[in-house]
Amino acid sequence: MRAALPLLFLLVAGCVGPGASTSTNLHAPVANFHIDKLALTPGQVLHADAGAAKASDGGTIAVYAWDWGDGMHEEGGQLVTREHSYTYPGRYTVRLTVQDAHDPPLVDTKSWAVGVDDLHPIDGTVQGGSADAEPQEVRVPFAVGQGAQAVQLRLSVEDTGAGARVAAMLRNPQNRIVLSDVRDLLGNRTSLEMTLPRAQLAPSGAWTLVVLAQQGAAKVTGNLAVRYSLVP
Repeated sequence: MRAALPLLFLLVAGCVGPGASTSTNLHAPVANFHIDKLALTPGQVLHADAGAAKASDGGTIAVYAWDWGDGMHEEGGQLVTREHSYTYPGRYTVRLTVQDAHDPPLVDTKSWAVGVDDLHPIDGTVQGGSADAEPQEVRVPFAVGQGAQAVQLRLSVEDTGAGARVAAMLRNPQNRIVLSDVRDLLGNRTSLEMTLPRAQLAPSGAWTLVVLAQQGAAKVTGNLAVRYSLVP
């Protein structure tokens, strides 16, 4: 029994000697990828490129697994470049996981956050009430969802009556005025811009933009944007 011990020791030592392959000597791949935009709108195409992803130790990437953050997934060995579009506004995380050809495989993950903004074009006329006509307003209902970063209003207001006074206001789901502005046009055209930051967007739900003429009449054009992107 004693004579067998040196042989057993040599066999065990040989298993972990120099040049042996162990998982601790391997390095994970690098899941590097780029996207062409951080802010987009529903239906707009997002382009992703994982050409910079690489496997270590001279190996190859065996699997590219894309998670678009909206419930859609893609996985395969040749999915280096991809395109994707979103149906609904919101904030989404695009995640790439790469897997190399080792057994067992090593993996790495990288992600980007993208915002799909909700844009509402505005084109209408506002007019104050009189004995002969009912007041005419522009109302734009819009939704503020989880992850919204800001609400931005950009309007061009042109006086079409003698000395119009125009007011714009944002009402929250409780019908409370959160932000407002009033302009005296004096026969001119002016711009009206308002931004409601993230801290003032609670609660989520159905909001309303109301533009009205306190006197006179005016042409109103522009857009309202619910921003889920971090781009100003």
